[in-house]
Amino acid sequence: MASLNLDTDLITEETLRELSDKTNVTYLSPGSKARLLLDIMNDKLGIQADQFDSNVGKAFIRNADGKLLDFIGEIFGVSRSLKEKAEISKEEKNFFFYTLENNFGEINGFEDVIIPANSVKIFNTEDEDAEQIFYTNTEEIVLPAIEDRVFFSAESKDFGSGSNVGSGTLNFHDYTGYADATSKTLLVSNSASITYGEDDESDENYRFKIQQQTIAGEAGNFSALRLNLLSVSGISDVVRVKYPRGIGTSDWLIKAVTPEVPERLIELAQQSIDEKESSGLENTARAPVTIGLQLQFSITYRSRLEDSAKDLIKTTVRRAVIEYVNELDISEALIIDQITKIVLNADERILSIGDANSTANFERITIFKRSAVSNSTVKRTIIGDYSTKSNERVIIEPTIIDPIIITDNN
Repeated sequence: MASLNLDTDLITEETLRELSDKTNVTYLSPGSKARLLLDIMNDKLGIQADQFDSNVGKAFIRNADGKLLDFIGEIFGVSRSLKEKAEISKEEKNFFFYTLENNFGEINGFEDVIIPANSVKIFNTEDEDAEQIFYTNTEEIVLPAIEDRVFFSAESKDFGSGSNVGSGTLNFHDYTGYADATSKTLLVSNSASITYGEDDESDENYRFKIQQQTIAGEAGNFSALRLNLLSVSGISDVVRVKYPRGIGTSDWLIKAVTPEVPERLIELAQQSIDEKESSGLENTARAPVTIGLQLQFSITYRSRLEDSAKDLIKTTVRRAVIEYVNELDISEALIIDQITKIVLNADERILSIGDANSTANFERITIFKRSAVSNSTVKRTIIGDYSTKSNERVIIEPTIIDPIIITDNN
């Protein structure tokens, strides 16, 4: 496919040499009139060459595939995404070891449990005939004797989207280096879905990305920045806040695929902004202000049930509520009536929610509001919906073991 791909610096260098050798023009240093005219002409020539490449590329995008599509992508500065492993950092608070005993000390002779890096497999099923998905710990894990839950970093064994899983899926491990291993009292799970594993980008998706890049280039800096941010693995959406520090400034609030936004993801987002940012503008990637939520309520069942059945129902309710809350967008309000509907629809055996002697469906609704400028957290009780500010996002409070407390009325 035709491409001018002009090197204007080289053209300038060759033209200066010829002017010096073949004309009486001798003052060609930067700042001279001859040099200024030459620079202007070559800049314009470069712009026209880029426009030529862009127009030719657009004409070929629709039917191009494979290597030809890769070549067109190079013209527009868009690379095809290659397959990647799913990597989860400890700061994301996703993978965790825990025990139902009082602490890890009780399952290891009152000593810390030490798990070397890359020494444990975490997987989704013990059925070898089923599709097994494996992860391993990437760092040494220390389970203090006085604790009962510890988060850790992990990565998938295989590349690609086949390693992506939903929350609460990876509940098995093969680690036996603790005293009570025969009783399997050391447990593992993942608190949020994992979507970082990526396949080689298909021609269809790559073609769409190139087309969006051509639109972004024509639409200006806003579209270019947004497109570049959304291409960062781990970012599900972005919201721009205009003029937080005056004209020419913007904050880009990052919504991650996990409830909390890891610091590493903010760094990657800022790198993405810096690649596309126009000079004279200040664009900053930030995490939204997190509003943590804790709920306490009771359930009345339609009939008498065994405790085991009640536990399963409450587990289903918790997952449904967590999924709803953690999917709320930046600046989206928390609607308590919606949570009530989710609880009632979680299982047909649920008759009602709340104490029969109270008009309120929830005994307590607590929010944990973090400061945007410090590490402080303010905890307070609310009695209804929570209207978020433009830079806030509501999630299930990640710092407490039981953010959804459910009791039985019957």
